[in-house]
Amino acid sequence: MMLWPFPPSVNRLYRKNPRGGMFKAKEWHTWANEVARHMKAQDAPQKFTGPVKVEYIVARPDKRRRDVTNLIKCLDDMLELLGIVQNDCQIVDCHIYWDRDDRVANGLMVIVEAI
Repeated sequence: MMLWPFPPSVNRLYRKNPRGGMFKAKEWHTWANEVARHMKAQDAPQKFTGPVKVEYIVARPDKRRRDVTNLIKCLDDMLELLGIVQNDCQIVDCHIYWDRDDRVANGLMVIVEAI
């Protein structure tokens, strides 16, 4: 189990390059640095080489209407960046939902299990 700060929306992750292609936006890099700081304070996560099941339990940051599934791409990419999975194609089962039981004070809880 890992605790991460609330991620940016997928709508804010990437920007178009005027010369073609896409690049990761400043919001993504800021959030990635926050995740890295959070991870230093936690036990080192297990690394997975085979298929995994992922569960994301997300605390609502405010009362605005939000699409929780909009967060998945950012979270899956972070698992790969941290080396928890070698490639996010290893994620064969993914569940994401708003925390209704107050298990997460803010941000989100990430649970990864081998299948």
